Amino acid sequence: MTSLSLSQKFALYFVLFGLAAILTLFTFDTWETILLVCLLLMGVSYLSILTLDRLVEPVPFSSGLLEGFQASQDPATQATKTRHEWLENDELFDEFYASIFTKLTQNEKLLQAETAICLQEFSRVIPKDQLTILDAGCGIGIATSSFAKQGVRRVVGLDKSRAMIRSAAVFN
Repeated sequence: MTSLSLSQKFALYFVLFGLAAILTLFTFDTWETILLVCLLLMGVSYLSILTLDRLVEPVPFSSGLLEGFQASQDPATQATKTRHEWLENDELFDEFYASIFTKLTQNEKLLQAETAICLQEFSRVIPKDQLTILDAGCGIGIATSSFAKQGVRRVVGLDKSRAMIRSAAVFN
């Protein structure tokens, strides 16, 4: 018996697996057929990746390319520059971002529920009509207004972004 090459073995396995799949299609229920087709597609995908790995030689990164945040001798690394720039960026939370904030986060109901839970815990120590709450980083003031609506004596919302504060004034 002669030895088969890799491509011949691959073709033989593929044909046998395909025939077995076609034969079993007639005896399987719908969910079993879907599962078989998914497994068949995953197998074909896996085999194509293996084939491509054998045919294509990997290309190494060039020496000047940094991947992630690598340690360097320079104290002002890329990570600290990015972090500093992010914290100092006053234009990041502009009017546009303030206008779509609730659509992006979709957490208005969640924040209201969280404030109710917090207020329940706070009022075990101090009655809510005597509480003063500072909401630092209040954004558009969803939690701030929720505390106020629940009867807290005084609620103050602070945010670095003027656009968010202006939006909070309109929103509430």
